[in-house]
Amino acid sequence: MWRSDRYGPQVALRVGAGGASYRIDAGAVVGVLRRDGPESGRMPVCSLAERLGAADAGSAGGLILTLESRWGRFGLAVDSAEKPPGLGAVRSVRLPRGLPAWFTGVVPFAGEMLMCLSADALHPEASRGESLPDGFAEVVPVAPFTSREPARRPVLLFSLPGLDVTFVLSAAQIVELGAPGRVWSVPGAPAWFRGVTEWRARPLPVVDLAGCLQQPPTPASSVRRFLIARSARSAETVALPIGADISSRALPLPYGRWTREAPFSMEHVRGLFEGDGRPVVAPDLDAIMS
Repeated sequence: MWRSDRYGPQVALRVGAGGASYRIDAGAVVGVLRRDGPESGRMPVCSLAERLGAADAGSAGGLILTLESRWGRFGLAVDSAEKPPGLGAVRSVRLPRGLPAWFTGVVPFAGEMLMCLSADALHPEASRGESLPDGFAEVVPVAPFTSREPARRPVLLFSLPGLDVTFVLSAAQIVELGAPGRVWSVPGAPAWFRGVTEWRARPLPVVDLAGCLQQPPTPASSVRRFLIARSARSAETVALPIGADISSRALPLPYGRWTREAPFSMEHVRGLFEGDGRPVVAPDLDAIMS
């Protein structure tokens, strides 16, 4: 058994479970036990793979992390645990609200995207969505989308394969248009959250706009590009998988307001218009990220 008070500041563990790797701050770890050790029966123990609903959750885990949480001390069964140099010094990037409270953020490390684990949320007595970790942004009211911007400011129009919707974003929100990259999935995430990708050596959340409208998910095989965009108010950056149909137009656009019942959920929509006989949607990236 080894104890976390030996490590000093900025130390974190990389733990493996269910075929994936995660990060947990060593400050929450009291020690590591063998699963068949005598001390392992003196506290509640849960499997990390089963807690996260991992696809490969068959392994019970040969090690038990003894963790301190606000619910008390408990054991977390994992397949492996190590202390890679430098992992604790990597700053985590926050994730959108609405994801499981098990995760406090994500860090890039050694070619991987490691989800950061919360000992408080993983305790067997903690509910899955009970509370959000510290550091998550509050919801910020966003002004309705308007097409009265100066004509010199263009917009980008794009579509998703299999969805009869045109999306529109201000050119000021567009950061980059690039090829799709590898996506690391997040256990327990809603369908609209595809996972995390690496962009310029930092993690970016990958959001499927079809899922945000509560429509069938965009097939991964039909994604042709990642549109890197930022939210209008909070300047959060996100990767949007899109198809090949992209164009730039100057304002004002010849579109009218949608006068019928909305054909999909409006929770993540700033504006809904009608153009060329189909819905034109201005997505609300602030609402998606918060």
